[in-house]
Amino acid sequence: MRTARYNGSLTTRHLQGGIISDGDLGITGWFMHKKTCKWYDVCPLKSFYEQGRLDKKWIEDYCMRDYLKCLRYKMEEERLSHADNMMPDGTIDRKLKERLS
Repeated sequence: MRTARYNGSLTTRHLQGGIISDGDLGITGWFMHKKTCKWYDVCPLKSFYEQGRLDKKWIEDYCMRDYLKCLRYKMEEERLSHADNMMPDGTIDRKLKERLS
């Protein structure tokens, strides 16, 4: 996926179905919205990462980039319970369940 390059400010009126027209702003390619997941500060994955128990790739790929594909995010939005050691792709990491001494 390519990130968009633009000159000027970008507003939501420029977005149309996930693609930005290159008319007004000189944008080329897909627009990649970089925003941290709203649940990140209370997510157990943040704690696991800070403890050095979780690879940075999970945080970068899901929490800081494409949290809409995160199963944890989807379940939280639906108010469905899920295990603390459930990964964004839905797998369960049993090593994360163990407490650090």
